Amino acid sequence: MDNRLRLLDKIKIKLQGNLYLGEKIQEGWNEPVPLYMFKCPIHGYVQSTVHGHGRLECPECLQEMKKKEEVKVE
Repeated sequence: MDNRLRLLDKIKIKLQGNLYLGEKIQEGWNEPVPLYMFKCPIHGYVQSTVHGHGRLECPECLQEMKKKEEVKVE
């Protein structure tokens, strides 16, 4: 995904912390939610919706944390 970003988009992410991409319909939701792109320090440029109190979290990092928790439980 990183190589498809325009230079202007990379600059906006660097200055603003994220780039608004539009709205996305989440499975099980009635209304669309805003979709953003931002740069994760581990996984590079990723897309995600807002979590909790306006936080953007890397979906790949969340998956890794979920897998680690599953391993601890077993």
